[in-house]
Amino acid sequence: MELKRSIAYTAAAPPADFDDHRLRKERRSKSLAF
Repeated sequence: MELKRSIAYTAAAPPADFDDHRLRKERRSKSLAF
């Protein structure tokens, strides 16, 4: 049930905004690694 809700939320969210948030999160974790 939770998985379906997650998929529906991802589908409803703007792809560009979702990707931007993910990239920002990865960039932050990379900078923390250094």
